Amino acid sequence: MSLVYRLCVLIFVLSLPSCATLTQEQCTAGAWERIGAADGAAGRALSYVDNHREACAPLGITPDVQRWAQGRQQGLRQYCTPDTAYALGRRGDGINPVCTTAERRAMVRGHQAGLRYFTLTRQIASLDHRRHDLIDKLHRISASDETDKRKRQIRALRQRIWTLEFRIQQLKLRRLASDL
Repeated sequence: MSLVYRLCVLIFVLSLPSCATLTQEQCTAGAWERIGAADGAAGRALSYVDNHREACAPLGITPDVQRWAQGRQQGLRQYCTPDTAYALGRRGDGINPVCTTAERRAMVRGHQAGLRYFTLTRQIASLDHRRHDLIDKLHRISASDETDKRKRQIRALRQRIWTLEFRIQQLKLRRLASDL
């Protein structure tokens, strides 16, 4: 699975509509198969059609559940893949229980790889935040008197910053290796 392909899948999943309420135009257009396909590609459960029923009720429109379910099945073919599982893991999201057992088994490895990437990214961000805090502290100390005590503090802070920078680079390399 190439990185470019994984990123394309991630962008697709992120671009799917996330709001539960359909617009008036969507209700009246009656493109229930297309709406179902989008819902399936987003990993939504069969019960999600109730959201559409509620959104369209004030207009006196009832979703065509059969066409919606057919579209959802088509969309689930996009959702129930290792690449989508990877994209979900990379965002720190779980896999919705809408796929068959065999599909879920096939998705586990991609999801775990995505979660590793997500975890490493969070660790990098945390260490980078701590590094910036230490740099700020170093600048405040450096601006004051340079007594022997201050010089020791500066050396100790620089050492901690270098250690954090080294750890950040290690994590970035691990993250890169996990994404290949």
